[in-house]
Amino acid sequence: MKTYKVVLCDHEEGYVTALMNYMNRMTKLPVVAMAFTDADEMLMYLKEHKVDLILTERMPNGIENTVNRASKILYIYASQESVQEENTGIFKYSPASEYVRSMLQVFSEEEQVVQSGGYGRCIAVYSPHGRCGKTMLAKGLCDYYCRQSMQKSGSIYLGMEEYGCRMGDEHAMEELLYYIKQQAGNISMRLKALAVDQYGYDMIGSHGSYEELRELTGGDIKWFLETVRQEGLYESVIMDIGSGSLADLNILQYFDVVYLPRLQDSDSEQKWRTFCMTLYNKELGEDVWNRWYPVYIEKTGISYQEVHKLELKREQGELRTMFMELQDIR
Repeated sequence: MKTYKVVLCDHEEGYVTALMNYMNRMTKLPVVAMAFTDADEMLMYLKEHKVDLILTERMPNGIENTVNRASKILYIYASQESVQEENTGIFKYSPASEYVRSMLQVFSEEEQVVQSGGYGRCIAVYSPHGRCGKTMLAKGLCDYYCRQSMQKSGSIYLGMEEYGCRMGDEHAMEELLYYIKQQAGNISMRLKALAVDQYGYDMIGSHGSYEELRELTGGDIKWFLETVRQEGLYESVIMDIGSGSLADLNILQYFDVVYLPRLQDSDSEQKWRTFCMTLYNKELGEDVWNRWYPVYIEKTGISYQEVHKLELKREQGELRTMFMELQDIR
């Protein structure tokens, strides 16, 4: 993944230094920031060093004579009214996270990021039951892989429940669905710009209604997952999928792993059997079913240690697979 070079310039040393340090401490963000308090000193630097983005209150004369004459600029404004009048501005005293989101939005508009080779994992958590611990497992997996990651890449939770609790930007999932349908470039950077960080990993909460989710086709999901793997900004993508959010269960075949939380009471067992028969009739094949895992999640939730044991068992081939389940039900 490309590392973006950013130059910050403001006369308030404490402000610009703190912002630079915040950006450089974010190991999951592919950005290296450099701060200046003097516009002329920044101009001297820009004459010899190529950067990807400049954040400044004003550009000094002479920028056209530097190697950065075409670089993108995000202007810093001292009042909210000034920001509203400009398309490429940000209020000076916005939270640092807003600076990051604005930068990522700019980067996402580039034609293509440098690709990393496609090693990321994409996990779906899906269940025909309600109240089965599906969301707890999805968030537990995000937390687990976030802690496991030693790279700049991390994990992201994508809420795809029928009627979810909105978090952060209530239109974020709606916007993401649009990007997926359009097969927009730099989709990982767009994800990063839309996401919020609430639990140490990135998160885009569920949309208000399932109707737009059901417009996603297998081709849409296949493209999205393959592209996110290839771009490499995220090592782990975990989707929390509601039972009515998919137009076709065949879509799940494009994930590396599918966890299927289930319940143990008699009514739920009958529903589970019906669900299994529906899958069996799809004839997706043994290689697909062996990547799907029925699991039980305690009502109290699932701890980091329990997620670790679960993933270890899966990697060692000790978890019961959907192929085994279908063999028993047939």
